[in-house]
Amino acid sequence: MNRSSLVRAAISATELAEIKERLEAFLNHNEQRPLCSFLSGSVAEGLATTRSDYDVYALYETCEEGETLVTGGQRPIEVTRISLAKLQNIIEVLMIGEDLPSVTSYELLLCHRLYTGIGLTHSHIFDQLKKTLDVDVFRNRLSDFCRLNAERSMKVSAGFAEAGDFDSAMLSARTAAKHSFNQLLVFSGATSLLDKWQLRYAQLFMGETHLAFERFVDVFAGAFSGSVNQKKVYLQSCYRFLQVMADHALLANRMHENDFWTFSRFFPTHLSGSARLLEKPPGIRVVSHADTFFLLQLNTPLMELPESAALLWALIDNDSCVNDVLQRATEGLQLSEEECTQYLQTFLSAGVITMSRFDLPLRHLTGD
Repeated sequence: MNRSSLVRAAISATELAEIKERLEAFLNHNEQRPLCSFLSGSVAEGLATTRSDYDVYALYETCEEGETLVTGGQRPIEVTRISLAKLQNIIEVLMIGEDLPSVTSYELLLCHRLYTGIGLTHSHIFDQLKKTLDVDVFRNRLSDFCRLNAERSMKVSAGFAEAGDFDSAMLSARTAAKHSFNQLLVFSGATSLLDKWQLRYAQLFMGETHLAFERFVDVFAGAFSGSVNQKKVYLQSCYRFLQVMADHALLANRMHENDFWTFSRFFPTHLSGSARLLEKPPGIRVVSHADTFFLLQLNTPLMELPESAALLWALIDNDSCVNDVLQRATEGLQLSEEECTQYLQTFLSAGVITMSRFDLPLRHLTGD
């Protein structure tokens, strides 16, 4: 996968030694000693500010879970007590992947803390535990988690819009956009879904000039006041954003990133007189479930698609004529021109794509 490596700050041996010394002094006042401990959080990841504390996790055979703040040094140390069995169970559930909807954001955060952690006491136990967390599987589960939450929020948004509650619809649509952007961040290399670091992770793993980052900032900063029509326009921008994120999820490992991220995916150009142009309405997208692909209009399933049709759909960037799309599909995805033409005909007949002009005879797509 095209993912960046883990971003981590260089912590000096002196700083680590100070943390260990202060941690040992704190632990000496407790009868029960942890099996191991590790540093994680903003300092370990290179995201710390002057007000950040040290996040230390202490794993016990059994314990009363909770947090204790240790003061008196360069930074406070927040010591989180957790049982080793609990963390092992979370990892096992994630690696198997059979009960993902039951996993909480906090449990995913614990796995992120483990992955980004630096061993402090009894590091060999920490290292053994860390090896049980396959990071590629973990990222896949995170991606699925983001997709599930985006779809849930999208469903709620569409329900509010149908009921005429556009303020609530906009809030839910923005939440859906946040989850779908998190899915892109996971692909780019992030392993945390913490809201407070979302934009910082985007800066680290994607860069501020990435088109998706710029669009997400615009969507998330959208005004929640104005006329009903203005609110509907905002909803459409959120729905378009989700559409693009869904397309990227389909093509991320099949198409070069620079070729995928085009301005027209977010803003159809509508150039008069161009040899165009296949265009997708913003409320329609492809989602997958259990290796099955569905074309949805907001939350209404329109049709089940074979994978090749789903990939062809994702290729359509609102600024390409039929021949452009067919060429990319046949050369880049090794799809046959015949099946792609049939899929385009189906999309046109169902009204899920529109076309004002094109450079193939009409009979090629309509059979006339």
